[in-house]
Amino acid sequence: MHGGDISEYIIRYAEMHRSEDEAINQASLELASCFDLEAVLFSVAGRDYGYPDYRSLYGLAQENGIPASIIEAGGTGISDPASVEYFYEGLKNVFHRLGILDMPRKLEWAKEKRPIPTTMGVSCIERPAEGRFVSFVAAGDRVEKGQLMGEITDYLGEVKDQIRAPLTGIVSLVQSTRGKNEDDLIFMVLDLEHAEIVEA
Repeated sequence: MHGGDISEYIIRYAEMHRSEDEAINQASLELASCFDLEAVLFSVAGRDYGYPDYRSLYGLAQENGIPASIIEAGGTGISDPASVEYFYEGLKNVFHRLGILDMPRKLEWAKEKRPIPTTMGVSCIERPAEGRFVSFVAAGDRVEKGQLMGEITDYLGEVKDQIRAPLTGIVSLVQSTRGKNEDDLIFMVLDLEHAEIVEA
């Protein structure tokens, strides 16, 4: 479980490695579906943002026959009650599904199966220039390809560059600290236009 770095806002979604073993992929998806998440992002070794995911714990686990997924929610270093409840209720569903503990579950979250959008498409948008980052969208917003998502301005407000959505999807991450360095990650957009809806 990952509660969001202090520098970002993120949606409730899961990331998992797509291994060659479909049974492990399905078991990992069922694990993630215990949480009331919005989408699942599959990654392939060597294609994940910032690092090859075979070096990640969930990637290594799946490649060695162990179902795994990283569950994301929250951000900015704050333990907000909604995110805490999300992780807590999701864990109770995991315990129930695996037969580890018999715990009372929140009825509206206690679903044995649910339709979940899954995608291998993600656009990681880096800051095109130094300056002040102004975002016009929030994590969880739906965007259309070409939509204006944000701007880079100088410190007097003069626009230096604009950031437009490279695809139609959902904003899964927005940088919160606003930083200044060129090439910093500022947005992630999950491709939902070509997503597959699966029951898990």
